[in-house]
Amino acid sequence: MVKNDKLDAILNCEYDTEEGKEKLENILKRIKPFTKMDKIKITDLEMFICKATRKYAIKPQPIFMNCIDGDKIMYSISILDESKHYWLGNIYGTSFKELLIKQVILYKHCIKNKKVELREDGN
Repeated sequence: MVKNDKLDAILNCEYDTEEGKEKLENILKRIKPFTKMDKIKITDLEMFICKATRKYAIKPQPIFMNCIDGDKIMYSISILDESKHYWLGNIYGTSFKELLIKQVILYKHCIKNKKVELREDGN
C-alpha cells in the first residue's frame, strides 16, 4: 500500500459533509483535465480512470457495495499495481461519485510520484 499521511487524510474525507465535499472537489479541480471544468460529471471521472488504466500498470479491482447503519451505502474498491503485484490502496465512499473522485486522486498521486509504471503494450 502507498503510505502517505497527507494522501490518507484526503482519501478519508467524508464526501457527505460539506467540508469533505469541498476539500475533495478542490483537490480534483487541480488535476488535469478537471482544472477547466465547471461541473465534473461521473462520466468525466470514468474517462480519466479508463485512460490512466490503459496507459499505466494500474488495475482497479471489482467495486463492492455494502449497506451499513441501516440504509447507508458504502462502496469500496482496491487498486493493484499490475507490474509489481502490489496493492496501491483501498478506497471507500458513501456515493459512487465519491469513490471515483478518490480513485482519480489516488491514481494521480501514484502517477505523479512514479509509484506505477507505463504499460509496455499500451493496454
